Amino acid sequence: MSRLWVIELMQEHKISKRPKFEYISHLKGKNHSMYGKKWETLLGNKEAKMRKEIYSKRFRELIIKRLENMEIPFRDTSIERAIAWELTKRKIKFVRQYRIDKFVCDFAIPEYKIAIECDGDYWHANPKIYKENEINDIQKIKVGVDKEKNTLFREKGWIVLRFFESEIKKSVSGCVDIIVEQVKKVANPLDGI
Repeated sequence: MSRLWVIELMQEHKISKRPKFEYISHLKGKNHSMYGKKWETLLGNKEAKMRKEIYSKRFRELIIKRLENMEIPFRDTSIERAIAWELTKRKIKFVRQYRIDKFVCDFAIPEYKIAIECDGDYWHANPKIYKENEINDIQKIKVGVDKEKNTLFREKGWIVLRFFESEIKKSVSGCVDIIVEQVKKVANPLDGI
């Protein structure tokens, strides 16, 4: 059951939010008892580091779960919509936001273990545009995560196909041709693809 669906039902039947909601919601910013305090000050460095690691892992799992269930209020990027449209047009079955271990890929064709990523030129530091020694810290992090994803997916037996924004905008059909060719390489000749 979707959270949005529950909220709509509550509004429709005039069910109010929990009684302390107004009180809780005003405890933001400077009104919050923890405002300006660091975990290190309250718990010490060792305990604070442990707590941060636990929360980081918990939030990562929550975000991945929300991505899988399409619960996060986000929209697919224009390049993801273009790839999805072309895959749909060609009647290729795919899954959006597919989880493989601790990562989620933009699209997957699980039957053939093909993961598809649509990478923005800027955020993923397209090497045809950005020199490795000129990218900023955020781009470096993204590139590192992409490499880690590729390694993990391949270790799990997945084929990873990455397309940069400029490639997709230049020829979305060309990108999907590559996907189709990969499916044909993996597919059983009797599958009828």
